[in-house]
Amino acid sequence: MTETNTLLRVGVVGCGGISQIIHIPILAKIPGVQLVALCDIDDRKTAFLSKRFDVPHTFRDIEEMFRKVEIDLLFILTPTNMHLPMAYIALRNGVHLFIERPAARNAKETQKIYDASQKADRHVMIGMQSRFRNDFRTIKGFMENKTLGDILHIRAEWLQSSLESIKQPWIFNKNMSG
Repeated sequence: MTETNTLLRVGVVGCGGISQIIHIPILAKIPGVQLVALCDIDDRKTAFLSKRFDVPHTFRDIEEMFRKVEIDLLFILTPTNMHLPMAYIALRNGVHLFIERPAARNAKETQKIYDASQKADRHVMIGMQSRFRNDFRTIKGFMENKTLGDILHIRAEWLQSSLESIKQPWIFNKNMSG
């Protein structure tokens, strides 16, 4: 984002389920954010999302995206094995990053992303969305304010459909997910 440009120009690489259901719809509603590019190997996904959210540019190749569009912040929402190479390309192009969790397949790859971000002087945020959930923030408030005294242990459970993982079979592939 330049001084003359008040909009944060955002690109998204990886247009699968989490992009379609969570990230892109939310980004499209944030004042001051302009979705400028979508990148995915599946043209059907980018075409659908581009039309639905009025995103002007779609690409199959991240390098081409950076050659043709100015981006301030890139959301990396690909399978985990692609996080490191996508982060390297984005940081080389001088953009800040949001990377969906986990950051990488292992600590070594995560450290490489961190080191590259320091060298490029760019920020990287990992999508640890639970820290922003109201229930987690409420519990954190209880702990900080000692509302319930000294909390020694917390156990929490919530229901979540495990069938969602079946729609993303790469999650079960160790080489891809870590």
